Amino acid sequence: KLEENNQKLGEAFLREGDSSNAIIMLESHQGSKNTSESLMMLAVAYRMDGKIDKALEIGDRACRFDPAFSYPYKFCGQIAAEMGKNDLALKYFRKASQTNPQDSETAIAMSRLFVAQGDWVAGLKILNGQDIEQPVIALERAKIVYQQGNLDDALHSVEEIAMRDPDHDEALMFLAQMKAESGYSEEARQLLIQALQKKPDHSAAYALLGSLSY
Repeated sequence: KLEENNQKLGEAFLREGDSSNAIIMLESHQGSKNTSESLMMLAVAYRMDGKIDKALEIGDRACRFDPAFSYPYKFCGQIAAEMGKNDLALKYFRKASQTNPQDSETAIAMSRLFVAQGDWVAGLKILNGQDIEQPVIALERAKIVYQQGNLDDALHSVEEIAMRDPDHDEALMFLAQMKAESGYSEEARQLLIQALQKKPDHSAAYALLGSLSY
């Protein structure tokens, strides 16, 4: 009973952002009643507390505790990537993808690691294995294609996203960025004005608008 109360207190401290007290309560709950979920709460608390080595250690325990649960793998992949351990991160992300193939967040994280290593082909292959109709996947794919120098393909993809969802802020901003970098200053300016009408305090839109020449 005491262990259960300590876990509930730990959860409450975690929701409030009090990682130190969350760790105390959740550590006291560790033992025979461990679950993958309780281990992950503790790992998240350590991450919030800035102890990422410990967070990775606990997260890895959660992976081994329940190999069918995808979130611990994704969590450990994110931590490993933060630590610059890209090979380890890819190992965890692959496991996460195997247990939850349609998780777009994991696919994007894997793709970005490959792109950061200069392997654009592998980065695109990961994204192409997802539902490319998803705006988040289509946008990520367009960013890689743009980096490869295929402006027309990237513009077409992002324009489609913006057409389907005119309030998609990231698509609108990336479209404006591509237009600006390609010399279409007036089109970029109109897109940024559109973004500012929707979100008047959009600092990134102001910054890009200020950089455009008339």
